Amino acid sequence: MNASLGKVKRLFHSLTQDELKLVLGIAHRSTFEPGQIILRQEQSHNSLFLVEEGVLHVERSSVLLGQITEGGFFGEVGFFVPVQATATVRAASKGSLYEIRRLDFDRFLDQSPALGCKVLRAILQQLGERLANADQKLVDSICWGSMTPGAPEQ
Repeated sequence: MNASLGKVKRLFHSLTQDELKLVLGIAHRSTFEPGQIILRQEQSHNSLFLVEEGVLHVERSSVLLGQITEGGFFGEVGFFVPVQATATVRAASKGSLYEIRRLDFDRFLDQSPALGCKVLRAILQQLGERLANADQKLVDSICWGSMTPGAPEQ
């Protein structure tokens, strides 16, 4: 596997090298510079982004929430549902990424349904893991104090 494919394989670990090449064949590769905004908070989009190289910062109202590094991905909710981005993604370094647009993926799914389903399964697995992590963080933040919502005061 060439180095470039290996860097974006994290999301699609269940795909063979040839399958990954087919998927990336519908993607648009682009480079970015430090400070460049890749996706703006409240911007409508319908793409899944795969980071090939570099570091991206995730910000909401100018507050740094986290970072995405090579092999990471973002935009998966907007890929499935017409929603606005909940955060801004800004380049912290030089790098490159692949963008898979929903319309291109829909055509791919029609042409290669078995492989398209493998891709969807991989994305949905990651969405499920992210949802489970967010759910646990919410539970932890609610239960951290001596009182929990609905509990009688002491």
